[in-house]
Amino acid sequence: MPIAILVAIVSGMGLFLPNFDRDPPAWALQTIAQDFTDLVVVVPTLITSALLAKRGSQRARLIWLGALSYLVYSFVIYAFGVQHNALFLVYIAALGCSLWALIGGMVTTDWRAIAVRFASRTPAKVVSIFLIVLAALFYLLWFSDEVPALLSGGVPASIKDMGLPTNPVHVLDMAMLLPTMILAGVWLWRQQAIGYGLATMMLVNGLFQTLGIATIMLFSIRAGLAAAAGPVLIFVALAIVHLALLAWYLPGAHSGRANPTRVYP
Repeated sequence: MPIAILVAIVSGMGLFLPNFDRDPPAWALQTIAQDFTDLVVVVPTLITSALLAKRGSQRARLIWLGALSYLVYSFVIYAFGVQHNALFLVYIAALGCSLWALIGGMVTTDWRAIAVRFASRTPAKVVSIFLIVLAALFYLLWFSDEVPALLSGGVPASIKDMGLPTNPVHVLDMAMLLPTMILAGVWLWRQQAIGYGLATMMLVNGLFQTLGIATIMLFSIRAGLAAAAGPVLIFVALAIVHLALLAWYLPGAHSGRANPTRVYP
């Protein structure tokens, strides 16, 4: 609940005080769009999953952990990529609470007990391939922006447009998020216990990420900073795929008889 309150404060200030941000217009617009996604989608999911997890739902626990992983990602960007303002300590509080809740939640999760609940009909191979392929595609996308600039001795256009020293999204994706997606896919393919839970977390995280990116693009089009609707449709489609995979994958964690012989520690 404290995390939900902190996120709601940040999102509310960003949405309802339009002159609050001190960032360049393109970057400020992205944070406002992110605030909208957090307030409308992430906060309700965080509260609902936490309440259900408290009642013993393992599926809700995994969704809750996925939401926390997304908030850690988001508030690292707020803490390091947003111009210092009156909410700086709130950013730090939200980041710290989300990070330690995520660490505590993962440490106290019995991954094998969760894994053995997944039935043989769980689409583990499909989810594994999806996570690995999607991570590889995003690596290629970010490399296509970073590598030419490095070879020419210049700076990527995206960094110039945002007025930042570097692109925090590229840093977090290539150093943390994308490797985690690949590991989750590999471990799930090998039927290792943590793979079943981590894959769920990455699907939840990916759902929020793609919804957030689509919202940013829509806000940019509305503000006249972008004109192409095609990328919006791509990320909306990716969000739908994440949601569909979650709807297909999570029911495999049934409450009936499991098959623990399929799961490796």
